[in-house]
Amino acid sequence: MWKMVDALLRCSALVALVLHFVVNGCSAVNTEGSALLKFQSRVEEDPHGAMAGWSERDGDPCSWNGVRCVDGRVVIL
Repeated sequence: MWKMVDALLRCSALVALVLHFVVNGCSAVNTEGSALLKFQSRVEEDPHGAMAGWSERDGDPCSWNGVRCVDGRVVIL
């Protein structure tokens, strides 16, 4: 009986771990997004808030305000 409970707990923990990485991995920003966030962190003034909505929670920088993409690649700010 205890072997079955132990196996069930291990399986549940594994499923929870996989789901954690799947959910967080889906929202992770790509390399272009990381570069833009680094750029954003070094901008001293953004008086019009053009970069205010940029966030690593939104993994697609092509959807960010002021970012234009072609075929999923950032081409214009």
